[in-house]
Amino acid sequence: DQDDEVARSAWRAAVALVPAGDEGALAADLATELGRGELQMQLSLSRALTGLGEAVLPVLDAAGTSPNPRVRAHADATKQLWHDPDGGFALSHELAKRVAAIGPDA
Repeated sequence: DQDDEVARSAWRAAVALVPAGDEGALAADLATELGRGELQMQLSLSRALTGLGEAVLPVLDAAGTSPNPRVRAHADATKQLWHDPDGGFALSHELAKRVAAIGPDA
């Protein structure tokens, strides 16, 4: 949805109401929003995605190969959040953006 607050509410509701076994399909649907908006918008989506459990990991791996550097950076930051929920999303996000821009070997 174009309205960010409506989108955030929809993401949270979808994660709360997803039937058992459909988490992967929902993760794939939500992943189409990766890279959208600024930091707080991306953090909201990342929190929704991580709420889907392990089903989100293959989706994030696939998004990590996107030609869009914003999508790759957001997917990587979301994986970091999944692995370390208490870690800093902003730091992971900035690092992922840098790697997406200059490459992992730079």
